[in-house]
Amino acid sequence: MDVTFHIDNMKCQGCASNVENAAKSVPGVEKVCIDLASKTADISFEGTSKEAIQQAIQDAGYHAK
Repeated sequence: MDVTFHIDNMKCQGCASNVENAAKSVPGVEKVCIDLASKTADISFEGTSKEAIQQAIQDAGYHAK
């Protein structure tokens, strides 16, 4: 399954790395592609939920919607 989150407060490469690491920390996340210019995170996953990934990103301090 694939999902795209818009990350409003992702402003630099460090932020992008933090978002990527937060998403990858969720068991079942297979691939994370960050586009800093459009402030999006495209995530492929299986065996977890969109909500769990969103919560991990928010727990890292970023607003994912």
